[in-house]
Amino acid sequence: SDETAYQMFSMEGYYAAVYRIAKKDSVMELILLYSLAEMEAGIQNQRILVLFAALIAVIVLGLFSWCFTGKMLRPIQENQQKQTEFIAAASHELRTPLAAILSATSAMERAEPMQRSQFFDMIHREGNRMSRLIGDMLTLASADSKAWQLQKESIELDMLLLEVYEAHYPLAKEKGLNLTLSLYEQDIPPIQLDRDRITQVLSILLDNARNLTPAPGKIELELTVQRNRVQVRVSDSGPGVPDSEKRRIFERFYRSEKSRSDRGHFGLGLSIASEIVKKHNGRIWVQDATIGGAEFVVELPLV
Repeated sequence: SDETAYQMFSMEGYYAAVYRIAKKDSVMELILLYSLAEMEAGIQNQRILVLFAALIAVIVLGLFSWCFTGKMLRPIQENQQKQTEFIAAASHELRTPLAAILSATSAMERAEPMQRSQFFDMIHREGNRMSRLIGDMLTLASADSKAWQLQKESIELDMLLLEVYEAHYPLAKEKGLNLTLSLYEQDIPPIQLDRDRITQVLSILLDNARNLTPAPGKIELELTVQRNRVQVRVSDSGPGVPDSEKRRIFERFYRSEKSRSDRGHFGLGLSIASEIVKKHNGRIWVQDATIGGAEFVVELPLV
C-alpha cells in the first residue's frame, strides 16, 4: 500500500518541509524551502516599528505630563509669588508707622511735659494707621483663603446709593468739592448684595476721588442699568489715571505717583474693592471721565 509522510524542520538559513509518498517500488519526495532571511527581516522591522511607536508614545506622554503639570503648578507658583510680594510690601508699609511710634516713644523719655502730648498724638495717629493697614491685609488674606463669606440680602440699590451719598456729601463739601447723585429713572428690582461690602466699595471710590480731586472740583455718583446688569459710576474732575496705570491700580500696594505723598494711602483700597466686586460676580474698571478726571465703573448682575 502507499504510505504518505510529512515532516517539517529548520535548517541553517531556511525553513524546510518534506512531503514523502512511498509507492510499491519507489518513493516520491517533495521538498519545500523557505528562506528565513525575509522572515527575520520582517520580524526586525516589526521590532523597530514597535520600538518607534513606544518611543513616540513616551514622548507624547512626557509632553502631555509636562504641559499638564506646568498648567497645574503655574497658579500655585504665581500665588506663592504674590504671597511673597504681599508679605514684603506689607512689611515695608508696617515698618514706617512702627518706626514713627518707636521714635516718638524714645523722644517722650527726654521731652518736657508740655511736649509729650505731641508725641502722644503721633503715637495715636500712627497706631491708627497700623490698625487700618492690618485690617486691610486681613481682609485680603480672607479673600485669598476663600474664607470670606458674603452676607447677602435683598437690597434696593438706589436707596443704598442715597445713604452713601448723604454720608460723603459733608466730607466733599468740607474740601470744597461738589458731590452729585444721579439715579436711574425707572424702578430697579432689589438685588442680592452684601450691604456692608458694597458700601465699602463705594466708600473706597469716593474717598479716592475726594483725596485726589483739587478744589473747586466735582464728583459724580451715578446709577445706570445696562441690559441685565447695573452700573455704579464714580467720576471726578481730578487729574485722572494714565493709560499705563489703568490696570495696575487694582494691584495690591500699587500707588500712582499722585497718591504716594498720602501717608494714609497704602495701595490696598482698590484691591479690596476689586475682590468684593468679584465675590458678587461683577467687575470693576477705570476709564476717562467726561468731566475730565477718572471714572470708576462697578458692574453687578441685576439677577
